[in-house]
Amino acid sequence: MKKLTNNNDTRNVAMLSQLAGMLDYSLARYLVNARPWVRRPYLLLGAVARRLATEHEHYAGEVVRLLHARGHNVNSHTYPMEFTYYNDLSLEHLAPRLLDHQHRLINFADAVSTELSGDYEVKRILKKLLASLRR
Repeated sequence: MKKLTNNNDTRNVAMLSQLAGMLDYSLARYLVNARPWVRRPYLLLGAVARRLATEHEHYAGEVVRLLHARGHNVNSHTYPMEFTYYNDLSLEHLAPRLLDHQHRLINFADAVSTELSGDYEVKRILKKLLASLRR
């Protein structure tokens, strides 16, 4: 079974590091801190965005812990600059962008899962992550 233990596998480590960064600095996580305003009929949407943010944080932590356990460093990341354009907008208005961002996360996690399909630990984490992202 293939593991990410040798130093020649920098591409795989980079992909996992990028996935962790995308999750930890996702649009849902940004919106939790930016706190967009929400009209009363869309309070459930606010709860969904908070749940997404919590799940993104959890799985980013899982990936980072796996990389650290294997002796790899994780690249630092920041929120994309485009997120600052979303300040002072309603969550109702941002919902399509949030959904689009979620689809991009799913596509990238699928690509990582395919690339690292021989690694059991990564496969286990990504299987749970993909199920969470698709919900």
